[in-house]
Amino acid sequence: MALVMVGLVCLISRIAWTDFTTLKISNASVLLLIGLYVPFGALGKFESFGADVAASALLFTISFALWLMRAIGAGDVKLYAALGLFVGMPYLGVYAVLLLAVTVLFLLLLFLLGNGFGSGLFSTRFRQIKESGRAPYGLLMCIAAVPSILLRVSMSP
Repeated sequence: MALVMVGLVCLISRIAWTDFTTLKISNASVLLLIGLYVPFGALGKFESFGADVAASALLFTISFALWLMRAIGAGDVKLYAALGLFVGMPYLGVYAVLLLAVTVLFLLLLFLLGNGFGSGLFSTRFRQIKESGRAPYGLLMCIAAVPSILLRVSMSP
């Protein structure tokens, strides 16, 4: 399980960084993430497969509606569905609370760094994000997903 978790966290981190720097989530990354669910689920004997697919479908449905309203990008929709497999239905509440907290923190940083407080690479990137009016929501989704997934794995028998 440790090797699968290391691979999962590395892939999620790569997706988060790419979204932060380019505002893009590649199809290949999402497909890799979905593919990584096979060993993740197999290690749990696929006992929670139905609940995992339900969580994925719920997140996909909600995010698809947000995409139709142009609130998020298509990459975010695909990423939500993939992350739902790993978070699972029982931990969606934890994920939602963490996502809210991470979003508030991001907005605070966007306000501070986007208005010229601080200097350096991150301040510059936050100013660019503020000027573009587009946010790397995949970054926030990934940051909230990692502790949710780790909690799920730590609580499993």
